[in-house]
Amino acid sequence: MKRKSLTRRYRDSERRQYFKPESDTIVTLEVIITIIFWGLWAYLIAPLLSVGLWLAGIYLFKDRILSMGGYEAFINQAVNYGYVILLMGIVLFSWVVWNQQRYGKRNQRTVIPEHVSSYDTGHITGLNEQSIEVLKTSRNIIIHYGEDSQPVIEAVMDDQLTPIDPEQTN
Repeated sequence: MKRKSLTRRYRDSERRQYFKPESDTIVTLEVIITIIFWGLWAYLIAPLLSVGLWLAGIYLFKDRILSMGGYEAFINQAVNYGYVILLMGIVLFSWVVWNQQRYGKRNQRTVIPEHVSSYDTGHITGLNEQSIEVLKTSRNIIIHYGEDSQPVIEAVMDDQLTPIDPEQTN
């Protein structure tokens, strides 16, 4: 039998339209249909797979736990975990009792901090008393850098931004 040349085979396949270009719509439709049917197949096979895995799990449970004495190892581990939990509880309880005896019965603070006035806070921060009061009563304070790379302080009062001018000194 005579062998066809490669170019002749290509021409034959062209005639049979093996390499016919397909439109993007057809390719997209084929991909969508393929995904739908693979999804349906997975949806329909999942219960059978679950039943098979469930039966395998029962077999393994019976084989490993019941017939090979695995429940004894489980009980031993549970007892060991119980000891560890008990030891942790004793250590925690001992720490609480020690802290109560050492610190709980007397007030260790001998110096009560002095009240800091708005004037003192303003003097330290370089803001006037009115700005300090606005900052104290505002719900949110926003600090960011302005266009001149200097910090800008803004207070949110009644859902409005109130700029605080650090140039206003006491």
